[in-house]
Amino acid sequence: MCLNPLLCMIDGNLAAAHSGPHNKRTAVIAYADDVSIILRSPKDIPIIQEALRCYEDSSGAKVNIQKSKAMTLGSWDTSHTIMGIPYHTELRILGIKMTTTIQQSAINIWRTVRGKIRAQARDAYSRTLSLNQRVLYVHNYLLAKAWYTAQILPPPSDCIRQINTAMSWYMWQGDTFRVPLSTLYRRKEHGGLALIHSEAKCRALLLYRLQTLSQNSRTTTGQWLKKWNLLQPSKNPPNRERIAATLDYLRILETDSAYMVSQGKTVTVQTYRRLIRHDTDPYKYRDKTPQHAHRTALAEYRMAKNMEESVDSPSHRPNEDNMVQDYTRYCPYKGTPPQNPYSSH
Repeated sequence: MCLNPLLCMIDGNLAAAHSGPHNKRTAVIAYADDVSIILRSPKDIPIIQEALRCYEDSSGAKVNIQKSKAMTLGSWDTSHTIMGIPYHTELRILGIKMTTTIQQSAINIWRTVRGKIRAQARDAYSRTLSLNQRVLYVHNYLLAKAWYTAQILPPPSDCIRQINTAMSWYMWQGDTFRVPLSTLYRRKEHGGLALIHSEAKCRALLLYRLQTLSQNSRTTTGQWLKKWNLLQPSKNPPNRERIAATLDYLRILETDSAYMVSQGKTVTVQTYRRLIRHDTDPYKYRDKTPQHAHRTALAEYRMAKNMEESVDSPSHRPNEDNMVQDYTRYCPYKGTPPQNPYSSH
């Protein structure tokens, strides 16, 4: 509450200094007492100084220069001083260590997350737990460190590989016989342990965050999504090469959105989740009422489950490939989906 007048003053003054239809911007970001101000030109420096001076005179608060940091992006000239605040090559914003490029920021932060996961796996290695309990520990504690970071920066492939190695090493604890992770990813009714697919969840969290930001046209991310025509699902097959290589998170959105099923205007969130989990063609419910779509999807799912239970021969099971629909729909970049457990019979 105390900072709100300052934030409104900074945001309004910087917006007025760069008025125009193509100059929408995110000028200030704040959480609790952590304030980040984004400057576009040296002309913004006097505006910030005046806003801070006015706030200090009114509230009696003072800017702590020793705890303040500045970081340059692009072609900013470091000869321009900002209230004596020193320049740094990296800084931490709400727990995320940012550098001058997105790629380097992702590498640095995910290297830290990977190290914490491996260290925690070593600490919990000697605990006496069953396999199911170790899977629960992986879900609730081991991978919990990654979900916050996954909403901001996509994990590099080598970090995902090492995180999966740490998971497997912890769960099997040196056993000679190990079930592949691709099998453990399956639901329990399909012979797996419902293990979280770490890479798929990281991408899903990032996509959800991007979709949330896209609803606000004032955010920088919302403007980028509009510029690259990513407010709607991309065409299949996706053309990720049209997006600059430095914008890796937008390339991920371009790739994955081509395989995402649109929710539709009349379908509720609860119904949409049931459709993408249990139905092979959710598009047919797009223009129906939520009540009708829910009843139809639920009836078809129960019918399919009853038919599976009543058929003895696995070769006669209906729609036996539906169990990997989530994988093929949300992880097309992985190529071949997990092997069908019934295919060997």
